[in-house]
Amino acid sequence: MDERSARAELTYKGITVGGTFHFNDADEMVRFDTNDRWQDGEPPRKIPWSAHLEDYRVAGGIRYATRVSATWHEPAGDLTYVTGTIESLEFNVKD
Repeated sequence: MDERSARAELTYKGITVGGTFHFNDADEMVRFDTNDRWQDGEPPRKIPWSAHLEDYRVAGGIRYATRVSATWHEPAGDLTYVTGTIESLEFNVKD
């Protein structure tokens, strides 16, 4: 789309979904937006949705966001229904 955002679509068994990835100047993904998410309810409905990522760190050579949130963009206003923090990562863990 431009030098800081890209649109992607996936198709599986005849169903196509897509969204827009947004990146900062460090090439870290900071937001993902989609109109292809269904919100539970009666009836279920498609509502714009976004994920926000921030505070990137590096562990095991992998850069990852340590703070994330997910938001429904409802007609009455935004509803952030989950926020989380990743405190540590483990690699190649065996059960």
